[in-house]
Amino acid sequence: MFLITHVNANSPSKSKLEQKKAESKATIKKENPVVVRDRNYYTETQRKTNDLKVKAEEKKSNHDGLFSTTLQNFSGLAGFTKARNVEEFITKYQLDSVHFTDEYDANVWLVKLTYHWNYLPKRQDNLMWDAFSQSYELWERYDYEWYSNGYIKMESVMTYDDMWGDYGIMYRYSYNAENLCNSFVILYNEGDGWFPTDSMTFSYDERGNPIEVYSYIYSGSWEPAGKELADYDNFNRQTSYEGYYFDGADWIGFAKDEKEWLPSGEYLIILLCDYEWDYDKNSWVYYRKLEQEWNANFQLTLQVFSFWNSEKEDWSGEVGDEPWILYNMKAILTYDAEGKQTYELASELRGGSWFSTFEFEFDWGTHAATGELQVNVNGYLFEFDGVAKTHVDDYWARYCKFFPNPIAVSEGKFTYRTEATNWEGDGWEYIFEEVYEYDNQGRQVKESHWVFWEGEKFADISETLTYDAHSNIIKSVYHIGQFTGADDWVLASTFDYEFDQYNYEIRRYRYAGEELTPDWGYGVDFDYDVPASLVISFPANDGDPFKIFYLYDYVGNGTGFDEQVRTFYYSEKQVNIKEVVNDKKVTIYPNPTTNTITIKTDDERVQVQIYNMLGIKMLQTTDKVINLSSFAPGVYMVNVNGTTTKVVKK
Repeated sequence: MFLITHVNANSPSKSKLEQKKAESKATIKKENPVVVRDRNYYTETQRKTNDLKVKAEEKKSNHDGLFSTTLQNFSGLAGFTKARNVEEFITKYQLDSVHFTDEYDANVWLVKLTYHWNYLPKRQDNLMWDAFSQSYELWERYDYEWYSNGYIKMESVMTYDDMWGDYGIMYRYSYNAENLCNSFVILYNEGDGWFPTDSMTFSYDERGNPIEVYSYIYSGSWEPAGKELADYDNFNRQTSYEGYYFDGADWIGFAKDEKEWLPSGEYLIILLCDYEWDYDKNSWVYYRKLEQEWNANFQLTLQVFSFWNSEKEDWSGEVGDEPWILYNMKAILTYDAEGKQTYELASELRGGSWFSTFEFEFDWGTHAATGELQVNVNGYLFEFDGVAKTHVDDYWARYCKFFPNPIAVSEGKFTYRTEATNWEGDGWEYIFEEVYEYDNQGRQVKESHWVFWEGEKFADISETLTYDAHSNIIKSVYHIGQFTGADDWVLASTFDYEFDQYNYEIRRYRYAGEELTPDWGYGVDFDYDVPASLVISFPANDGDPFKIFYLYDYVGNGTGFDEQVRTFYYSEKQVNIKEVVNDKKVTIYPNPTTNTITIKTDDERVQVQIYNMLGIKMLQTTDKVINLSSFAPGVYMVNVNGTTTKVVKK
């Protein structure tokens, strides 16, 4: 058991902060990017086809981006640069503990942090307050060991549980001469010591791309469990992948593909071939392939899906039995001089001949009342003969005139959308209607959605946005429909946001229901005199710009908010900068940007991942100059060798 007995002079009193709360508050955003495989390219035809046909069962798992999930776990730790031989001391603020109290100012939990001599993490103890013993009890313990060059050697966590017993997991890492992880071992502890269970080994090409991974399981001795193989082109785009598991006697394949990309370096596929495992022959056989063509503006103009016919030993398709026959499919797309799509025709291959299945005609013009660019897309379903067709889909959209037409179209800057269908041939039915409103600066201020049921229109959900002079959203109001009509909106919730003088979000409050009952919120108090670069902590400041005094969780109490507070305690350290192994400098400029960004770092080799604010990986590259012109305006997280920076694309 541990008692909380220390009070640090470097943590301010709350009363001292009251007068500066107005300008010294911010909200911690927990960004949690996920790794996804390369984007597939779907045409309008495929979207409609999926509404009509049951898709054939997928033959292989989502495995693209070899070992990316595993290696992502290393990047945040194994990315420290070597020390510089300069005798210079600076004052840094070492985070020693975080104390959490509830709305009644009662103890809840305590985090204690200790560091190695070079200020890398050594131990984190999470302690829970025991009201009966009036003391803290150890609940979790994280331990870290490091190599002399600052790369992670070991990390472990033990959980101490009176009900379920003690248990933990440990990872041990090793690296090659280029400081790329070449192996790690997993050990488990159920209260009686550490025992190995799993391990993996890694091999890389000359550019640092993983090309071989072998996994093992331990049962008295190490036995093979799986292997994955990959190749890459000169742009570090994955060109092949093979995955196997070991059944005790043989290697059995579970996934294989081969890719060809545009020669100019863009992440656009021109050929993707998938294989499946033949258990009788114990080898790979063709399954399907995707062929794509792109115009000079990198727009898709042709897409062909083909299935391997093992009886004919060709790519003629017609695999399986009714009603699950897999026909080869083709889509042809055309565009006008401005890049707007004008036509799409889908076909399927039957008996050696192509038969039309779907057709979409795009009619572009100007809306008479608003002067906005608009499009009407008419969809047609062909009969089995591929000649007779029926008008089955009618889609309308208008685009915001504050944006140039091509940008408004490509980025979906709608002002109005609706769609009606006649798939069953028994009359037209509307599906949805959406209205978007913008202010005179082109900022979206309102978005409203309606749905239709048996010919009647019903209000669904609506959001209204208010901005400050810096275009920060300071209020978001949601209304929802009651399913009694098109205008039966009732207030559902309201979010209030506060920003400091640096435009960092510092408070967020949610009010629920028509009575605007306080619900929840969170916020932060910063020490604006201490930038995050002068803070020693783990986990790090999560991208926040300054030293943190307090974090707040607000809990609605019916009439207002109660505060649950996390107080951060620091100690001052006079740090010789050559001892700061993780004093890595990564600069990205310009920021904000309208086109390209340049990465400046001491590292010769970089691994860059760019995520949007939904956590979807938009790009992975090893380039230090990156073109973002095709990205929509917004905020992106750019991770360079484990260091994440928020970049604004205008």
